[in-house]
Amino acid sequence: MRVVIDTNVLVSGLQSSLGASYKLLSLIDSGKFQPVISVATFLEYEEILLRKEILQPADLNVFLLYLYKMSHRQSIYFLYRPSSPDPKDDLFIDLAIASGAEYIVTYNVKDLKAAMHHGIKVVTPRAFLEIIGELS
Repeated sequence: MRVVIDTNVLVSGLQSSLGASYKLLSLIDSGKFQPVISVATFLEYEEILLRKEILQPADLNVFLLYLYKMSHRQSIYFLYRPSSPDPKDDLFIDLAIASGAEYIVTYNVKDLKAAMHHGIKVVTPRAFLEIIGELS
């Protein structure tokens, strides 16, 4: 199943090894789901993670390359904007629609609820872990 991961989940998972976001990131190569990425989301991830200074630039590059390799890379030809109250969130909705993703995993469920009009479920990392049977 294809899944779009919001930047806030990456930030949370890289800041602490104790939460649902970290567990989700640790399962990227498990085969239980496939992250989806586009050029726009990759650049968003890079920009925010560099600004937050969670990892050293070299470590961030290693992480982003790993994420890129494990993800389905999706081109986006049509934009469905504006969909959310925050225009920066629209890129995740566009990606989910274009890739046929079943889920957007985010801590910002309220602002991404427009994706539900397209049949995409918007869930927190904890809820997603429950769905895939990985909440322990």
